[in-house]
Amino acid sequence: MSFYKTIFYFVLINLLFCKSNFAQSNLDNDTSLIAYPAIFDTTSKINYLPPKNGENKLFADPELNYKNSIEHKKGLFEKLIDWLADKLFGNTSGKHVDLARSILIWITVIICVVIMIRIFLKSEISRLIHPKSKIIKFNFSDITEDLNKIDFGQKIKTAEKENNFRLAIRWQYLKILHILNSSGKIHFETYKTNIDYIRELKSETYILPFKKLNNIYEYVWYGEHVIDETQYQKHVEDFIYFEKELNV
Repeated sequence: MSFYKTIFYFVLINLLFCKSNFAQSNLDNDTSLIAYPAIFDTTSKINYLPPKNGENKLFADPELNYKNSIEHKKGLFEKLIDWLADKLFGNTSGKHVDLARSILIWITVIICVVIMIRIFLKSEISRLIHPKSKIIKFNFSDITEDLNKIDFGQKIKTAEKENNFRLAIRWQYLKILHILNSSGKIHFETYKTNIDYIRELKSETYILPFKKLNNIYEYVWYGEHVIDETQYQKHVEDFIYFEKELNV
């Protein structure tokens, strides 16, 4: 059995050897792989440039329309910038034009911000954030008498007897103003408003109750609300309380 194996391996090795020699023989006989010497282009490079007059003539041909001459016209904004640069710097050079443009842009931004702030302050949102104090001008121009000579007690009693409680409230309020004026805490003038009198009061002890009397007077007199005796007596308690505070 080993004899046959030896014969088999011998034949196989010879076949492989013969195949290798055959391939090498074919490679040697293949003329397509013969190296040829390299050939280089030794001619000098020539740059062809058309003559200048020929180029100008070619591009100037209107039929070919190579070049369109477009005239730049300045717009309104550019004219405004040039005018501003000329007024501010005396010339319209590039540097001054850029500076004038920046100035104009900042002025525009500031104006827009101011307008937005004014709109905001007039809006309902602003009133919610910072409620505006109601300014009422107390018109006492019909009071021609000297306050020091007015008998406020008598005026109040007369209005109460007539059931004219609105008028009685007015005399109550004017009496308080007279007391404040006499004590030097305010300076009474017929043209002044409630805000004026509040600002003249220096002590917080007086400001808060005085604001309450202002509200009562505005509601009853200027609001033209008809009140009955019960409502009137309730308001009178506030006037009496404040008058006692002033006399302490």
